Amino acid sequence: MKKKWIVTASSDRPIHDIAKDLADAGLKDIQILQEVGIIIGSSEDEAVAKLRKVRGVKDVSLDISIDIGPPDSRETW
Repeated sequence: MKKKWIVTASSDRPIHDIAKDLADAGLKDIQILQEVGIIIGSSEDEAVAKLRKVRGVKDVSLDISIDIGPPDSRETW
């Protein structure tokens, strides 16, 4: 099952080079947030180990949804 992942990139390499290597390792639907050093994409669970081994990757975390509810709601989670 495909899941969304947040990849934190180091500043050791250009982020576009890291994104290319992540694509080669199985990351799809890539979005690069260059200003904050983040790459977002999706892949199967099996590809995560490969993603973590890409040179320049500091962290790979599951992207989870957060719902803060409607304005003035007492419930936030």
